[in-house]
Amino acid sequence: MGFGALEHLSTTNMSKQLMMELVDCFNTMRTTLGTVKLDATKVAHALGLNGRGDIFEKKIVNKTLNDEQKAAVKMFKGATAKILRKIVVETLPNSEENTRKFKRAFLLYVQKVFLCSNNSMPLSPKHFPPIVDVDNTSKMNWRRHVCSFLLDGIIDMRRRNLKGVEGCVFALLIIYMHETHFGENSEHEKAWPPWIKYWKGETLQKRIRVEKKDSTGLLYQANQRKGVTKKEKPSGLKIGKKEALEDDPKGKQILGKRKHVEEESEGDSSESGSEGDSSESKYENGSESEPDSEETNSEDESLQKNQQELEDRCSDNKMHKLLLQQEMKGSQRKSMRLIREMNILRNMQILMLNKELEDCCGDNKMHKLILQQEMKGSQRKSISLMRQMNSLRNMQMLMLNKELKGGQNKEMMLMPLLLLSHNLHKVQILHNLILLLLL
Repeated sequence: MGFGALEHLSTTNMSKQLMMELVDCFNTMRTTLGTVKLDATKVAHALGLNGRGDIFEKKIVNKTLNDEQKAAVKMFKGATAKILRKIVVETLPNSEENTRKFKRAFLLYVQKVFLCSNNSMPLSPKHFPPIVDVDNTSKMNWRRHVCSFLLDGIIDMRRRNLKGVEGCVFALLIIYMHETHFGENSEHEKAWPPWIKYWKGETLQKRIRVEKKDSTGLLYQANQRKGVTKKEKPSGLKIGKKEALEDDPKGKQILGKRKHVEEESEGDSSESGSEGDSSESKYENGSESEPDSEETNSEDESLQKNQQELEDRCSDNKMHKLLLQQEMKGSQRKSMRLIREMNILRNMQILMLNKELEDCCGDNKMHKLILQQEMKGSQRKSISLMRQMNSLRNMQMLMLNKELKGGQNKEMMLMPLLLLSHNLHKVQILHNLILLLLL
C-alpha cells in the first residue's frame, strides 16, 4: 500500500514544547521555518511516501460514487480511532470484500492517528477521498495530501485560536532536525530517505536535548524569551516574607544586618577549623587562656534580635493586610446597605406617585360623570319643550281651520297665540343654556 517506511517509527516520547514552538515559528506565507523550507518532496523524504500520481480531492462528491463506494463511506462515517483499530485487528483479508474493508479501515486509521490527525474524535471529511479507489492507493500523491493537510491545520489554528493543530507535526520535526543537522551534506549515508529511519530512539532524544542547551535551538530561545533559567531559585526566607521586607526600607536594613552577621559567623567558623589541634594543645598546656564566652553570647543575642525583628516586621505586615481586608469588607457591607435603602425609598416614591395619579384620575372621572348627567338632563328638557311646541302648533292649526270654517270668537284665537309666544321665549332660554354647557 506504500507505507512500508512507517515501520521505522519508534515509541519515544516527543517534546510537546518543541512541537508547539515549531508550529508557532512556522511562516505560512513562505512555508518556511527559519532557513528550512517545507514542501511535498521533503515530506516524502521524511516519511517515505509516494510522491507521484494524481492528487486527492478535498471532499467526496456523491454523484461520482457507485453503490459500493457510497456504502463504504456510510459505514465509516463518524467512526473514531478506537473503532477503526478494532476493525483492522479483527478483519481478515481472506476474500475480496474483506480485503477492501481492511484497506479502507487501515487507510482511515493511519490518517486519523498519524498522517492527517485532527482535533475532533470522529473522522474528518478530508479523510474519505483516499478510500474511494482502494486498488490504486499506492499510485496516488500522498506527499501532497499530507503536506496540504498540515498547512491547512496551522492556518486554521491561528485563524480560530485553537489549542491543537491538525496534521502531521512529526514530519515537520523530522525535516527541521534533518536540515539543521546535516545541512547541505545530503550525500551522507545517514541522510538518505526515509529520514525517520535515522531519527528515532536515542538519536532523536539527543537532538532534543541539544535544542534545549544550544543557543541556536528553538527551545533555548523560547526559554530565554520567557525568562526561565536554572540559576534562578528561591533561597533564604519564604517568598511572601522576603517580598514584604524588600518593599519596606526598614526591612531592607534588617536583611542587610542579617547577611552581615551570617558572613561574620561563617568566617569565624572557617578560622576555627583551620587552627585544628594546635589550639587545643595550647589550651591543654595552660600557656594561653580560653577566650571569653561573652563575645559568642553577644553574637547569639544579636542574631536572635535580628530574627525577632524580622518576624515582628512580617507579622506587622500581615496584620496590616488583615486590617485592610476587614475595612474593605466593612465598606462593601455599608455600600450594600445604602443601595438597599435607596431602592426602598425609590419604591416608596413610586407608590406615592401612583396613588396621586389614581386620585387625579378618579376626580376627572367624577367630573366627567357629572357633565354627562347634566347633558342628559338638558337633552330631556329640550325634548319635552319640543313636544310642547309641536302640540301648540297643532292646536294653532286646528284653531285656524275652525276660524275659517265656523267663524269662532276672536278671544279663542288669541289665547293659543299668547301661550305660543310665552313658550317660545322659554325655548330660547334653554337653548342658550345647552350651548353654554357644551362649551
